[in-house]
Amino acid sequence: MTTPDPFQPQFGKPPHVGWWCVREMMFDPGDIWRWWNGKCWSFAALVLDSAAYAQRMAEVTSKRRRATWCHHWPAGARVARVNPDTFEVTGEGPDLISPSEILKVGQLNNF
Repeated sequence: MTTPDPFQPQFGKPPHVGWWCVREMMFDPGDIWRWWNGKCWSFAALVLDSAAYAQRMAEVTSKRRRATWCHHWPAGARVARVNPDTFEVTGEGPDLISPSEILKVGQLNNF
């Protein structure tokens, strides 16, 4: 299986709940992130926003049902993006994380 270009525009629903890089107007790829809750997108958080602000944006759903998104995940991210249904890592985090750590996080969050 070939790895897709991380910035290749994708349409439709992302593969699972989580943070996804979205493409919007004049912003550079990788600058805007939205939380996909399985039904709709959150308000946007910018790459330079604080984690607390991004969390607040994830909690506010917009009426937006469609977005152009991509598989990009920043190099050196503090956490991995993990499919909560399968525990598959879909965005690489630090090399420190192991499958057992992912399972612990999933159990703590009732995934």
